[in-house]
Amino acid sequence: MNSYLGIALTVGGVSGLMVGTAAVRKRVAIHAETARKIVHVGSGLLALSLPWLFTTWWPVVIACGVSAIGLAVLRHTNWFPVRLREVIGSVDRESGGEFYFPLAIAMLFLLAGADPLLYCIPVLILTFADTAAAVVGLRFGCTHYRSTRGHKSVEGSLAFFVVSFLCTYSVLLRFSDLTGFDSLQIAVAVAVVTMLTEAIATDGLDNLLSPLIALVLLVTSFHGSAFGPWLQIGSTVLLVTAIVTLQRRAREPGQKSFFERMQAYFSGMFVIPVHIAIAAVLYLGVASLMKSIYGLETSLFTAYSVIGVCTFFFHLLILRLMDELKDLEVDRVLFCDRPVPSGRVRVSDIKSSLAIASVLFVLTNMAAGPALWVALVLLGYAYLMFGYFFIPEILRRNLLLNLATHNPVVAVLMLYAMVLFGVEYGLSLDEVSGSMVALVIAFYWAPIFAWEISRKIRAPEEENDYVTYSRIFGRLRAVLIATVAQTAALIIGLYFYRTLSLSGLFPGVILLAYVITMAGHIRFVLRPNPRSSKLRPFAEGYVLAVFASGLLEQFFSELFTWS
Repeated sequence: MNSYLGIALTVGGVSGLMVGTAAVRKRVAIHAETARKIVHVGSGLLALSLPWLFTTWWPVVIACGVSAIGLAVLRHTNWFPVRLREVIGSVDRESGGEFYFPLAIAMLFLLAGADPLLYCIPVLILTFADTAAAVVGLRFGCTHYRSTRGHKSVEGSLAFFVVSFLCTYSVLLRFSDLTGFDSLQIAVAVAVVTMLTEAIATDGLDNLLSPLIALVLLVTSFHGSAFGPWLQIGSTVLLVTAIVTLQRRAREPGQKSFFERMQAYFSGMFVIPVHIAIAAVLYLGVASLMKSIYGLETSLFTAYSVIGVCTFFFHLLILRLMDELKDLEVDRVLFCDRPVPSGRVRVSDIKSSLAIASVLFVLTNMAAGPALWVALVLLGYAYLMFGYFFIPEILRRNLLLNLATHNPVVAVLMLYAMVLFGVEYGLSLDEVSGSMVALVIAFYWAPIFAWEISRKIRAPEEENDYVTYSRIFGRLRAVLIATVAQTAALIIGLYFYRTLSLSGLFPGVILLAYVITMAGHIRFVLRPNPRSSKLRPFAEGYVLAVFASGLLEQFFSELFTWS
């Protein structure tokens, strides 16, 4: 089918479904949640057809993007009839589920690659299990339990489990090469974990997390060899035990539960959808450059991409949680309004979340082959950083020594991405010159090093007891150090452009971000004040531009090839 015709049919189908549901509500009294689920199921059924409508990713991304924009316009403007707006916005709770739905579909299509099985099972769970939980809970829910926000019914959660199990087991039994026992235990694990995710997630976030977690479990099962069954059983038991324990932890009346507190923490300190997107850009950026180095023509989005993106996400989360514990005493003095110092989130909450994230990090990489050992080194390095390499009394007082011992974790992370890429395609780093491997690591390491410097540069009137690089080196030298690192990344990027015969888009993205970043530096140097000293956003933008440059190169090369 013509891609543009397919996009029109997909977007038109969703629009027609919403208009039809609104017309039915005009004549028949339908509960608001029921109307939402009619649209939800219809959209899910339409999404199931996408692997057979499209042979490439870009029409799906465009269709999902247009749908998300249309939903935003529908919800936040008065351009359409009230009855049509009520189809997605008339429930008595705030929810972003309708926006997470197209995002989930796009990410599943990208990450599942050319495997309809990996794509369809999560979409089936998203479509039917979530709907079953809402309908059964609304109509038959009698036994309620306290969830992250408000209450949910046991009946609704059981309905989610049953439907999720059936969606997974029936498809695996019919269309996969797995034995009946392996299909059974994978289906049970997927059903339990996605049910728990639906119970914990709020504001419609389960529409994104449940299918993505199902995809991760499926990938680790299919690529985990003998570890597959034990991985599924172990992860399920672990999560059930942890969640039940934390949820049943004693608390005084009127206090928030563990999940309510962590929901508040994540909403302010570590926004999950944003960091999933960041993790995707980081890993896929490295993988895209590796594709160019090895001269591969395969799709960038594969099952192993799921492992890589999840590893990067959990690594970012682990480092963030560790920083909360490491900087607790400083935060209590200088940043007392943050969740942990203010008492809104307990230290024990952060420790529990760190333990869960660390175990999930390892479980994700059980299917990564030799890359598992690099992942373990990466996790071990993170814990050495957490313990200040057993010399906390020295590192805590010396910011430069702290930088020298902590920042190399970026090199280990880049090495992990390169090894995982090699595992996927049966390649070895020995096939690439050592200098090229070093350049790849330096290319991504340099802008992150510059970010670390930039985030601790202050104007003179902002300086306090918090140790900054501008206090150690002086304002001009600190900015110069960050500039040199960012310039090094630009030079290496230009080298890749010439030697790998990349398009002008690759250096163009980096150069544009470099010019913007340098403008921020110059403004601060010429007029140092609390407003111009905010160099961190410029540095973060440059980091994302460097990682995204290769990713965009791959996007457009595949786009023009398949068009």
